Amino acid sequence: MRFLTKILVAATLCTASLTPAVAADWPAKPVTIIGGGAPGGPVEMIARGFSEPLSRILKQQFVIESKPGAGGNIANELVARAAPDGYTFGMTSVAPHGIGPTLYEKLNYDPMNFTFVARIAGFPNVIYVPKDSPYNSIADLVKDAKDNPGKISQGSIGVGSSTQMIGVLLMQSAGVQINHIPFKGSAPLMNAIMSGELDMAVDNLPGALGQIKAGAVKALAVSTKVRSKQLPDVPTVAEAGYPDFDVTSWYALIGPKGVPQPIVDRLSGEIKTILATPEAQDYYGKLGAEVIYQPPGDFEAFVKAEIARWAPIVKASGAKVE
Repeated sequence: MRFLTKILVAATLCTASLTPAVAADWPAKPVTIIGGGAPGGPVEMIARGFSEPLSRILKQQFVIESKPGAGGNIANELVARAAPDGYTFGMTSVAPHGIGPTLYEKLNYDPMNFTFVARIAGFPNVIYVPKDSPYNSIADLVKDAKDNPGKISQGSIGVGSSTQMIGVLLMQSAGVQINHIPFKGSAPLMNAIMSGELDMAVDNLPGALGQIKAGAVKALAVSTKVRSKQLPDVPTVAEAGYPDFDVTSWYALIGPKGVPQPIVDRLSGEIKTILATPEAQDYYGKLGAEVIYQPPGDFEAFVKAEIARWAPIVKASGAKVE
């Protein structure tokens, strides 16, 4: 027994002495970041804002590999199955790591069984209407919805998206009924609003920002607790009388379960430093995003809370995805 104890103590000391070297020697080759969105989309753009500086600072390429599909779950599954050696990470978001655990009847991974590295940034969502709409505020829209139950149609960028769920949350907050109509992305949704097919739409800010600034559509409110710097004159839903309304389409970095903690700490620390620079702030600001850094422990707790938060909203929506 004493001999076994000595072996265990020696092994522990050996591991402890090697762990700092793990972080010091990492990365010794390119690092892959798997993104669950289309090339050129928000997932890739958020990842690019910190991955390119990381490549310069750590002198190894951080390569973004887009694997769209199933609301980000295809990418997440690839990350979950990857070796936890610090050379494969993934970009996740509110879709697979907030809404998805309730939306999908079966997932091939446990959403909490990851290494949580850092929350990076988020976009406000924006509620907008045709430019000639009679609605000039959320109050106008809610009043009409109460006076004419079931009349108002709301478009989103897809079934189970945060843009659908924001409509559900607004209905719950205001006590009204709105008919949801899903579209396959921002472009067809915008076309439907501009042609007058829909009464209102909800989209991530980048998907609607250009047409809002051009005056082609009219923004009623943003979903975040504070106003967007890109649309400072557009009020928040909270300002419209729903003080607890605060929704951000967030994006974050995860890894397979078991990535060595020194690597996690180093990577998260480097990302924190990068996000604090004026260059990063300017980059994300031009995208319409806000930097929202969270370290590993806080980020993991946040994800757990997000899954619990979205569960009743997803159930109320009636949305189901096999």
